[in-house]
Amino acid sequence: MRHLLPLSALLLTIVLGPLSGCFRKASTEPAAPPIVWAEEGWEHEGVNIRLGFRGQTSSAASTVEPVASLTRAGEPLAGAMVFIALVPPHDSAEDSGAHASDLPTLYVPLGKNSPALYTAGKLPVPPGATAVRFRIVLPDAKADVTREVPLP
Repeated sequence: MRHLLPLSALLLTIVLGPLSGCFRKASTEPAAPPIVWAEEGWEHEGVNIRLGFRGQTSSAASTVEPVASLTRAGEPLAGAMVFIALVPPHDSAEDSGAHASDLPTLYVPLGKNSPALYTAGKLPVPPGATAVRFRIVLPDAKADVTREVPLP
């Protein structure tokens, strides 16, 4: 008789265990900060490209998170390389046009509340920076594509 109680508890756990998920509260994951698209609706060699910023978008922000979304035939494109750089005004001596200050991004797959993105995370905005330069290397493309987007 002593052994029946633990055995019946084990059987109940096995039988009702899969059903216990039905009674759990929905996940309370925080929603991703909104994305503000600065440029969208343009295409390069069959790839739809959108460029923008995630999160705070005031001109007084001390950090910025540039993001790029690349799709081909409506599906996220994971095989590209995207580089970003915070650039000074064009009349500045620091604006060499070289790619030395380019930062690589990471591909973040499609999420429940977010599109698939390329991002380098939040970056500190240096004094005098006026834009973000995106350099995109598409798989099998003849040439890189570069676009500058003004800081929000």
